Amino acid sequence: MPDEGERPPEGMGEASMGPTLREECHENFLAVWTGLEGTPGFVVDRYRGLTLVRTGVSFGPFNPVIALDRPETLDGVAERIRRLMVDRSTPWVLVTTADSAPALAPLIDEFHLGRRRTSPGMVLELAPSPSPSYPSDLDIHAVTEPEEVRVFWRVATEGLEVPRGLLDPWMNALEGVTRQRARAMGCYLGYAAGLPVATSMRIVTGRVAGVYWVTTLKDVRRRGYGTAMTWRAALEGARVGCTKSYLSASAMGFPVYEKMGYRTFEEYQYWASAPAPKDSPSKSS
Repeated sequence: MPDEGERPPEGMGEASMGPTLREECHENFLAVWTGLEGTPGFVVDRYRGLTLVRTGVSFGPFNPVIALDRPETLDGVAERIRRLMVDRSTPWVLVTTADSAPALAPLIDEFHLGRRRTSPGMVLELAPSPSPSYPSDLDIHAVTEPEEVRVFWRVATEGLEVPRGLLDPWMNALEGVTRQRARAMGCYLGYAAGLPVATSMRIVTGRVAGVYWVTTLKDVRRRGYGTAMTWRAALEGARVGCTKSYLSASAMGFPVYEKMGYRTFEEYQYWASAPAPKDSPSKSS
């Protein structure tokens, strides 16, 4: 089997997870993608327990075939992938867990996929009245106005260090969604010295507040901004009734989240064909 990609540090703490909470975290992970269903240019295809998403972004991690649970059968799945991704020359990735990957081995072999990176799924019990301290020079806004929504996505893109314009199809779609789904999805923009420098996003499904798009501009990292942006998204979830916070961590973010109290409950595996697309940016979660 091909080589393994970026990994978090060894010795990470393990969370105690029942099957129900695991399923809820999987639902939250999927909601990031399926929440755009019906948006022009975005395709969501559910088939045989897998979720196939094509976003219009020419970057593999933004066109995932998601298989977090072991499928009962793969009949017709390869044909579906060819029609949606391969025949349209769309770069894509397969997302699995340690539980689902063995059942997907025929698919991995058929498309000559190699595991490019891994990312731990982490969960945090939201205490009734947590009171984390934020950097004194950071002012965090809940993003609601159209102009600030555009600033949010500009900063998020720069924080990911991807080429300018690459995520435009994604950003244009999410501008409208951000304004329409205030309870289920919240975006937060951090300002330092009056300038926008950091982002985070909250997705609520049931009792779970998922935290995504945690980014900080390169020149102002290591000042606690990422931790503060993560707390803001998680605690806003608690404010609307969530009891758990969930995220998928990058190698850069993992030690930060572990220090906050997040614990790993499973590992996501990202598979791509050769030549491999550039790893999903390490500044995002």
